[in-house]
Amino acid sequence: MQKYSKNKQTFTSDVKLEKTEFEDLVLNKESLKNIEIINSRLINFEINDSKLEVCNFSNTKFENFFFKQSSMKNSKATGIKFENCKLDLANFRISDVKNTVFQNCNIQNSDFQRARLNKVAFLNCDLTNVDFSQSDLQDIDLRGSIVQNTKIDIVNFKEITINPSQAIFFASALGLNIKN
Repeated sequence: MQKYSKNKQTFTSDVKLEKTEFEDLVLNKESLKNIEIINSRLINFEINDSKLEVCNFSNTKFENFFFKQSSMKNSKATGIKFENCKLDLANFRISDVKNTVFQNCNIQNSDFQRARLNKVAFLNCDLTNVDFSQSDLQDIDLRGSIVQNTKIDIVNFKEITINPSQAIFFASALGLNIKN
């Protein structure tokens, strides 16, 4: 496995990397385009105030990944695992996310508008103030996640898994009136 760390050269566009490990790297105010990362690991990786456009991430694990005020617009993520990541104020607008797990992540104030999410699990995540409006959401698992002030077009959900404590939020989003 090829390894990129603090002392290695970085990349900016039109790069395909397979079976690569990125560890202890920081990108600030970068613009990356047409990056493809496949079967890789990103550990203690930090991206701040940067743009990743038309990128493809497949079968990659993100551990302790910090992605703040950055954008993955028009990108694809398939078979990804985000674990213990901080993704607040992130922009995933118009992205395709499939077969992906976000576990124990802080995703507050992020934007998934017009994104296509299919078989995505947000397990024990903080989704406070996340915007899923106009998104296509299929087979979504939100168990254990905080969903306060989350903006959701409930009609765009096609199969959702929640735990009992989240039922009140979703009943309200559906406009259900529960009376004795």
